[in-house]
Formats: sequence, C-alpha cells, structure tokens
Amino acid sequence: MHIDYSTLSAFADGDLDPALSEAVSAHLRTCARCRGEVQFIRSLGDGLRALQTPLAPPNAVDGIWPRDPEVTRILGPPLRQRQPLRRGPWLALAAGVVGLVAATLVLTVGADRAMAGSSSLTLERTDGGAMKLRYETISRLAAESRVRARIRYWIPDTLGFSRKEGGFSMIELSREAPGRFGGIVDLPPGTVYAAAAVEDLEGTHVDTDFGRFWEYLEADAAGRPTLESRRSQILAALEFNPPRAAKLARQASEEFAGRPLFWFWRPRHPRHGAVAMARLHDIVLSRTSTAEKLAALEDDWERVGAETTARIGLQYSYEMADPALTERWLDRYEASAWGRGPSADAEVARKLMEVPALWELAERWILERISDSRDWIGPARPLDQSRYNFEAQARRNRAHLHLDLSRIRLGRGDLAGGLDALERSVEETWDPRVFARAAEIHRSLGSEARATQLTSLAQADPVASLEPYLPVGDDAGSPGLTNAQRAAAEAAMREWVLAGLLEEHTRMDVPLQTETGARTTLERVVGSPRGVTLLIHTIRPDLVPDEAFALLRLNAGRLDSAEVKRVFVSEQPDPSPSENPVTEFRFHYDPDHEVCHELRAWGELQYFVLDDAGRLRHRGEDLETALRISLVLAM
Repeated sequence: MHIDYSTLSAFADGDLDPALSEAVSAHLRTCARCRGEVQFIRSLGDGLRALQTPLAPPNAVDGIWPRDPEVTRILGPPLRQRQPLRRGPWLALAAGVVGLVAATLVLTVGADRAMAGSSSLTLERTDGGAMKLRYETISRLAAESRVRARIRYWIPDTLGFSRKEGGFSMIELSREAPGRFGGIVDLPPGTVYAAAAVEDLEGTHVDTDFGRFWEYLEADAAGRPTLESRRSQILAALEFNPPRAAKLARQASEEFAGRPLFWFWRPRHPRHGAVAMARLHDIVLSRTSTAEKLAALEDDWERVGAETTARIGLQYSYEMADPALTERWLDRYEASAWGRGPSADAEVARKLMEVPALWELAERWILERISDSRDWIGPARPLDQSRYNFEAQARRNRAHLHLDLSRIRLGRGDLAGGLDALERSVEETWDPRVFARAAEIHRSLGSEARATQLTSLAQADPVASLEPYLPVGDDAGSPGLTNAQRAAAEAAMREWVLAGLLEEHTRMDVPLQTETGARTTLERVVGSPRGVTLLIHTIRPDLVPDEAFALLRLNAGRLDSAEVKRVFVSEQPDPSPSENPVTEFRFHYDPDHEVCHELRAWGELQYFVLDDAGRLRHRGEDLETALRISLVLAM
C-alpha cells in the first residue's frame, strides 16, 4: 500500500491536519517509495522557490518543462490543484508544476520506474561496439537541458601484477524527453566493466541515486557477470563505496564457488600478485643498502612493472639524492594509477623539497601540479565526489605546493619568485598551518608587519589543533594582537569559511538504530532544538583514528559552548569493541545504509555538517575543516 500523490504533496507542504500528518509520518518510516516521493516534491519545490523572479511569467511551466503534444493529449484536462490557505501565487505555481511533472513522468517512464527511485542509468553495448547511455531521473537534474556522464572503464590485465585501469571518458547527454537523456560513448574493445556518474555541467550536483554509481558488466552467454568484470567491479567499489565492495565480494564468492580468488580484495591486488608482493616484502625488509635495494627494485620493475614497485622505488630514490635516478622513478610513479591523488602528489613534492640536490626536479613537479587545472572533470576526481569537495581539496594541496615552491626559490636566492609563491599560498584556502609557516618565513625576511597579519589569521581560527602550529611562550616571536586586529581577523575567517558552503536538503527522518538495536531516526538523535550538528559517518567505529577522537575531546568545550551537537553513525558494529573502548562516544547504526545514501557518503570515514534547518552544509574527509565550519555556523 502506498499513499496517493495529492496527500504526499500536501504533507510535503505542511498542509495536512496533525492527526493525518502523524499517520503519514508513520507510513514514511517504513516505505522507501513514499519517502522518495516526498523528497522529490520538496526538492523541486525548494528549487522553484529559490528562483529570484517574484511573479512567474505566463509561460513559466512551458519554459521549465516544454510540453510534449503527445503527452499533453494523454493527460487530458488540466490537473486540479488544491489551493491551501495563506499560500502565495508563486507557491501555488510550484505545487502545480510538481503535480504536472510527476504525472508526466509516470506516463513517460512508467509508474513503477517513477516511484521506485529517483534515477536510473543503463549502459549497454550497441551492435557497433559503442556504449549507449540512457539516463532517466526525477531528481533536480531533470530540469537540465544537458547533463554530463563521467565514466571510468576497466580492461583486465590477466598477466600483469596490478589491475589494469583502462581509462576515463566523459560525455554530455542530451535531453530526449522530460527527465530522459541519452548519448553514445566509444569505449575500447576488451572493456569488461564501466562505472558512471551523472552530474550537471557545472559539477555542483552529482546524481548517484542515493550513493550508488551505475555500471556496465560484461556478461557470459547465460547473462551472468564474467569473473573479470566482477573482479574489476569490486576493485572499483573499493574506491567509491567500500560497504558495497564487501557485499559484492560475498556475492562473487557464491557465484564463483570453489575459486579462492577473493582473499585479495582487501589489500587491493589480484590473485597472481602474492609472489610479487612477497618479493617486494623481502626487498624492503632486507639488511642491504639503499643502493642494493634500488637495484633489486629495478630488476623487479623490469620483470613485473608493478605500480607498487614504482612507489617504493621513488621513496628509496630520495635517499640517494641523484636527480637522474629520482626522475626515472618519478616518471614511473606518475604513470601509475594505484595510490595516486592530489594529496599523494603534494607529499611527493614535500619529500623532493627536503633534498636540496632535487630542488630543480621538485620545482618542475610542483609547477606541473599547480598548472593542472582541468582535473575537476577528469580522472583525478572520484566519480561520487562533487566539484565542491574536489576543488576544496585541490585548493588545500595547491596552498602547500606554493609554500614548498616559495622555500625552494628563497633557498636559491630568488626573493621575488619566493615572495610571489608565498602570497599565492595564503590566497588559496583557509589553512592556519599555511598562515603560520608563511608568517615564519616573512619574519625571517624582516617583514614583521605581514608576519603579524598572517599570525592574526592563524590565531582567529576557532579550532584547537592537536599539534599547535603557532609557537607559544617566549618563542612566540610576535607581539600580542590589538582588539581591532583580532576582530578584523575573525571577520575575515568567518567570511572565508562561510563562502561557498553546500545548500543540500537532507531528510531528517532516515532510520537509525541505537546500540541496543532499538529503532530511531536521525531527527530524534539530533533532538530539539535542532541547532548545528557535526555528524561523523564511518563503516565501522574502529576505522575512526584515535587522533580524531583526541581532536574532538580537545575541542569539546568549544563545541559545547557553541551548542554544536555531535552524532556518530556507523554502518557496522565494531568487530572488536573490547580492544577499542571509546565509552564517551556513543555510535548509532545505519545497517541499511540509508543515512549513507542520504548524505551521499563515499568514503570509509567522512564528516558532515548540518545547519539548524537540517540542510547539509559540508561533506568532507578532514575533521578540522568540519569542526571549523560547525563552530562558525554556530556563532
């Protein structure tokens, strides 16, 4: 049994009497279809209300949803819309559009498809070998004229050590009908698995159907996924959605019974990698010199060419301080896919910078990383990640890269180039560590005024760090700040932190379980009044590092003073609770992954910030950033 659309629409708008509203609420707690319908009604209504036009022009509906003559004929007379009391003409129009869209989509894509979820994407091979994409949605992307699909595909490498990542492709999909898009993309022959995500052309909203990304799997004659396609699927899921990877591994163990292939999914290397990994293990633990280890790794690279070998070889090459040797291993590392990312590349820059003989190589590496501005639509960005998160991470990495570049140039005597890089580092993002390090460099150059400004910015940060980035006591080296300087720094901090936060509607009625197994909801856990909430979401409690708990303890007083609530959500219980007792942090459980899907979580540990209206303002993987946003929002 499902509730009719008009009742759900009235419930979404708050127009039902209290008794009926409570009955609908009770039904929604157990019915995913109706919950999705209410979310769709609210999200589309919110989108229309956000438009700046005070009164809609006569053709507003046609502009948003061009009329299909065939569909209009089937619909017959105009839909009757209830006009609740105290509703303005613009809100009445919003309700009318919601009704028209829902009815049109049911007729266009079928009642079952429209009610079963918000979106679907199919990827299938055509007779010519190309991949055909068809995307149907009732999400906020339905009103777009074009959307973009980002695709990663895998080609198996059955003889090599590491998995073979085939590559990345991107295609714009054109709207074929209301809520329906299509396109053709050429993927190489031999592709056994492909994963895709759909987003708007700006990359601000990624539609992953509540956390899932869409897939193509090569099938056998009986229509079952092949072993290689299932293998690539699990390896991909480990990057995008670890809980799903565990489910797929269990499913694959049943599909391919008798084949001991799935022990390797956790360490992320294929079945034939055991011998190569054992050899790498022996090389690393041997008591030979660094030069001898590098010679053994060189031989290993020539025989196997494993990406892990490239990473280990690069680490050892720093010790030799030989630019030609390090550049050879750096090229191998750069060509690899496993373990690469903006943060890893920034760490390579730091390691190179620590060796003066490698400064020229470090400067070239840093400039290449800084100038790479197209990655936000390319393979460096996870499929499930929005442009917001990717660019925040990229800015943070660029800040540290500019800082390292400044130290290299100043060390060579290039004062103008060093100061330019130094100023660029503090312009990229709000990072008290960057401010403190930049202030230290300015002070060493005799620029006390600029050093004091940067120190005031670092001191304005509301988060207490585990490792203080500012000197204390007699070593502070900077005079105390005036009230005016402190006020200006705090205003700059608030403006910077609040700029560009997310504005995503979040359902607060998603179900949770207490530690005893009792059912509750996110709204009940947050309590009333709602306020600002810092939500820590993880696959298992033991994946939250001790440093995160320590940082929360250190900032507990500040969070309490600002009335920021902390909610801990885990998808699974701790496998060894007696070994990791954290009694003051009580976890709620999300066994059906509904909170994970609602928040669009993609990692094994992430931090979310909800404001007092229940809107999602931040999702990310850095706790200090989440703490900072929580405290500033609560000010």
